[in-house]
Amino acid sequence: MPGILGYKSTHSKSVIDSSIINKMAIPVTYSPKDRLKTVNHDSFSGGVVDYGEEFPVKSAIAQNSGVYLFIDGEVYPDSSEVPQALRDTEATIQRAEYCLHMYLQSGPAFVRQLNGSFAIGIYDSRDQSLHLYTDRFLSRPLFYWQKDGDFAFASSVRSLLCSLDGVGQKYDPIAVSEFFAFEKVISDRTVFSDIKRLPPASHAVFSNGKLVIDRYFRFDPGAKNEFSSWKEASLKLKDILKKAIEKRTADKCGVGILLSGGLDSRFILSLSPDSVKGVTLVNADMKNQERNITLEVAATRGISCIELPRTTDYPVLQAYASVDINEGILSSFLACRGVTFFDKIIDSGVHAVIAGLYFDQVLKGVYINDIDLSFLLRTKSLPEYIKNRTIGRILLESKLVRESGPMDLISLVMTDELRDAFGAAKEQQIKRISQWFSVDGKIEDIADRFPYENILAVSDLAPTTRTNRTRLIDRSLIYDNELADFAISIPFKWKRGGRLIRYALHNVSGELSKFKDPKTGLPGRFCSPTHWPFIKSFSEISREVLKRSSLAWKIRNYKNNSNKKSSVHPFNQSAYHDIDALLAFSPKYQELVQNSISSLPRELFDIDYIQTLLDNDISLAKPRLSKIFSPLVAFRLFDAKWGPNANRTIKNCYLD
Repeated sequence: MPGILGYKSTHSKSVIDSSIINKMAIPVTYSPKDRLKTVNHDSFSGGVVDYGEEFPVKSAIAQNSGVYLFIDGEVYPDSSEVPQALRDTEATIQRAEYCLHMYLQSGPAFVRQLNGSFAIGIYDSRDQSLHLYTDRFLSRPLFYWQKDGDFAFASSVRSLLCSLDGVGQKYDPIAVSEFFAFEKVISDRTVFSDIKRLPPASHAVFSNGKLVIDRYFRFDPGAKNEFSSWKEASLKLKDILKKAIEKRTADKCGVGILLSGGLDSRFILSLSPDSVKGVTLVNADMKNQERNITLEVAATRGISCIELPRTTDYPVLQAYASVDINEGILSSFLACRGVTFFDKIIDSGVHAVIAGLYFDQVLKGVYINDIDLSFLLRTKSLPEYIKNRTIGRILLESKLVRESGPMDLISLVMTDELRDAFGAAKEQQIKRISQWFSVDGKIEDIADRFPYENILAVSDLAPTTRTNRTRLIDRSLIYDNELADFAISIPFKWKRGGRLIRYALHNVSGELSKFKDPKTGLPGRFCSPTHWPFIKSFSEISREVLKRSSLAWKIRNYKNNSNKKSSVHPFNQSAYHDIDALLAFSPKYQELVQNSISSLPRELFDIDYIQTLLDNDISLAKPRLSKIFSPLVAFRLFDAKWGPNANRTIKNCYLD
């Protein structure tokens, strides 16, 4: 659903009308076909914006016995858990009706039994209490505001900014610093000091003017697996994913698989019914190996594949389109894949998508990358004071959080207040990781398991989820309780090189496992432990050979120089963007970065320093700092439209 909304006042003894809900609904009404359903009872007014009568997924609002339930998202119960009265009826068993049944049967703790991607609001008129719930992964956020006994919640920050007077007039420096330290706000804060976000796996109760929040679930960092070998675990993974896919395709509303030539999407495709369609991004101006493999994979499986052509300037369009989606809490507009193609996807008959994105973080093992920034220190054109600050930052960086990386340089461009808050945010992260470290003791396992608890790996997919609110439903498998419990219990060494997925795929489909991975050049069936050292070190060995061979080095340089354009193309052999190449290859992206930097709030950022970094980076043969500039761009675009000094107006009843 595009969103759920609600307003509760302890000051009013009469029924609140729907005018405030009508205002709150405007920012989450993405299409003229979307409709708002409202409920008014006592001093509460609530609503849900859904996709309209023609959309195959039914309404997300239900009421019974004086209880009103609103849901953004879906849940996937086992068939045995569904009461007979809700089976095989027009009313979907995966949405409001089922959740309301569970609430009336089990009370507020019913959420512990839900599996899926959801945010839920319940008004219980029997005791005039308001209940809010988020799933384990915070896949669908709920934002709230309270003041003097009044309380409002919404799926979007913008709903609160546009409907309530005096809201969002000041930035929260700690949240802004988290935004740049981790590329997202990871706490219960938002960038606005008076708007909060309900944490993951939380149950909030607003009653008698007071708000109480409890966590109903926490991942166990010391969880132990029940399998005797990685092969046994791999076969269990196959069963878990097959069951999850069956639930997500049961209503036959038109499901698409985000398809590439990689292992993850091939594995999902191998377990999916014949009715699914492939959806893939292709390059409008450059053919590559990834596209060829993707189309061949689809043909082998016997499904059609929808191709969505990207131009070089696609990331610029994507940045502007994702401003309203990122809510000011996620910096990676590049993760909002497909945002400019939704109409074409829906016109093809696809209403829901399943993504394998970020499987590599939970099923293949997370890696702490060692990013070399020494080139900054060697650059003569940088002023000495910038070099000194850079060196100091690199020396102070904690390896527990990550090796010195581009995002950490952001701390240098902030004001003193934000820089102090940045340090505090990093310190808080170190403490969290240290707590996990004390449980297991292996740094690779901590890096592998920690993202679930901290919503780092999973919330990277959140932009896709929010993008999918615009009339496209996200049914990504990563938001599955059983899969998450499985992933966090499996040791890192069992996941390395995608071994679990490789072995499972080979057992399901020998044909799909024969395709070579675009990155390694190795067939998917290479899943033996003896293959892993080769897979891991293949590129490293190649580079080392080139370094030691002067002839090979000359040949490599000659090839690079003779084909310079393709070597920096942002749509290279990989399915995703080389964001560092954008500054060199896309004039529109370079212009976007330049304009964003010049108009950043000077009270928050050291504009002169950022400009120096940009000028120096563009002058290089291949720019290296796009990962610094992309969150600055994302923040500036959001600030210009929704910040404290923005007019916050919406032209039409739906977003352009």
